[in-house]
Amino acid sequence: MYRTPEELERMSVPVTARVGDAARRLDEEGFGIVLVVEPGGGLAGIMTNGDFRRYVLGGGGLGAPVTRAMNADPVTVKTGAPGGLEAALEERFADKGIRYVPVLDGRGRLVDVAFCWDLEARASENGPRRLPEDCPVVVMAGGRGTRLDPFTRILPKPLIPVGEKPIIEIILERFVAHGVGHFWISINHKGRMIRAYFEEAATNYTVGYLEEEEPLGTAGALHQLVGRVSRPLFVTNCDIVVAADLASIYEFHRSGGYGLTVVASAQQHTIPYGICELDGDGALRRIVEKPRYDVVVNTGMYVVSPEVLERIPGGRRMDMTELIAGLLEDGARVGVYPVPESAWLDVGQWEEFRKAVQQLGGGDG
Repeated sequence: MYRTPEELERMSVPVTARVGDAARRLDEEGFGIVLVVEPGGGLAGIMTNGDFRRYVLGGGGLGAPVTRAMNADPVTVKTGAPGGLEAALEERFADKGIRYVPVLDGRGRLVDVAFCWDLEARASENGPRRLPEDCPVVVMAGGRGTRLDPFTRILPKPLIPVGEKPIIEIILERFVAHGVGHFWISINHKGRMIRAYFEEAATNYTVGYLEEEEPLGTAGALHQLVGRVSRPLFVTNCDIVVAADLASIYEFHRSGGYGLTVVASAQQHTIPYGICELDGDGALRRIVEKPRYDVVVNTGMYVVSPEVLERIPGGRRMDMTELIAGLLEDGARVGVYPVPESAWLDVGQWEEFRKAVQQLGGGDG
């Protein structure tokens, strides 16, 4: 079984529902698909983000029956298909445009739905170690991106291209390589552009959104996930790339019993000048020429246990630094997972952006 009964229920609406009801289900649950189900459990059709967008652009209203917006003839597969269920699904997914395939029993009743990446996860024996299939991942993308001005006057920071792809897609693909198939993105500044990009993009994952009516900082939007996630979640800024073993980071967090883990970059910085050390009276004690300092820098990626989300107030700005300070003050365990300096790119500043173009985009800077 690919989806649990609870998940199937969450992504289903009755055939009597209105388009607006199905659209809200699409937005709230974030699976990218709504299953339209008849009273006896039969599948009447499906409505995806693309189906809904095309319906609205064609002048359709939200009060109309969902049957007007849905695809009444989706690609499906039967549980007793010759050669086995997985073989039948592989055949369906051979068409790159197919992302979801409902599974029906012999009487045409809905019993499951497979996503295109489900089979990819089962087939992959090599490559990066895999995270749990339902590991939540949140990309915080609601900021204005002032460090990349004037680009961000036109595009939201997550959509600024690094080579042939926007930075947010590079971030998501690293998680996909570890088995993640669904993401949450917090949006505020130019959020409609981010939505439009993913509605049109051909991806092997789905995206849900955490709407910020006002900027809520680097942690505030996470309040919307209280009660909606049951295992630790990754949280990452939208302008950083961490090339590390994500499964190892996740195991470190869980085995250490941490409420929150900070992924940090171990760095050595050289001051390119002679540093004057003074005594208490202002007299020179010595000059240290080009000293080197070892530091551990917060990358902007975290693993957060679900109970910590309850500490985040609804509708109020909160940054990760404030959340972490509160945890430490209350004696909670906060872990630090260091990665090499070379494993972290902060694309949100110009010098590092140029490096990212060279390393990730194949450009010459």
